Amino acid sequence: MDSLDRRNNLLKIIVEEYARSALPVSSGFIVEKYFKNLSSATIRNDMAELEASGLICQPHISAGRIPTIEGYKEYLAIFVDNGEITKAERAALDKIAAFDLRQKIKEVAKVVADLANNAVFVGFGKDDYFYTGLANLFRQPEFRESAYLYDMSEIIDHLGEGLTKINGSLESDQVKILVGSDNPFGEFSSVIIARYGHHRAGLIGLLGPNRLDYKQGLGLISYAQGLLIN
Repeated sequence: MDSLDRRNNLLKIIVEEYARSALPVSSGFIVEKYFKNLSSATIRNDMAELEASGLICQPHISAGRIPTIEGYKEYLAIFVDNGEITKAERAALDKIAAFDLRQKIKEVAKVVADLANNAVFVGFGKDDYFYTGLANLFRQPEFRESAYLYDMSEIIDHLGEGLTKINGSLESDQVKILVGSDNPFGEFSSVIIARYGHHRAGLIGLLGPNRLDYKQGLGLISYAQGLLIN
């Protein structure tokens, strides 16, 4: 593995470990778990290069680092071509039964929210939307800070406006990940969104902090889109 591959892999490790733990990731932890054949100094130097490139940062005085918005974008560009969905997740979605399409869409949204442990919103049409999983979202560590709660409350209060902004830029079969300034809901959150339905008139999206499991989220929304198109 050359130095560029190692740094890219290091970024992947930091993004995915931070997604799992919500804690800054230290060089010592990385060496112990992933690079036992390398010195801590080598990994610290690589992390310093990632930090100088604006891909990771030190949130406070600690030994650990977390991804920046640019770091997430770099990670998505390099590592997230397709989503991942487990057999158990597929089974949970496949067994949904409902009397009509609207109810099925709501049930799919609820299951995706529970599986991803975040919130899901659905746009049925102009000024007609549904959301679920807010309890999942507000249990995330980020929302222990009142500023995050306030910002997310603003998103929910103006959900229709955000969906309108996204609607114009989303192609019919596309599943899109919006991070940072690309996300009309705000830089502190991320969205994975797709169209659904016979005429692709509806929207379904996963909403969470930037510390999302993007591979799982992309897999779940892609699979939900397929269920709701058929």
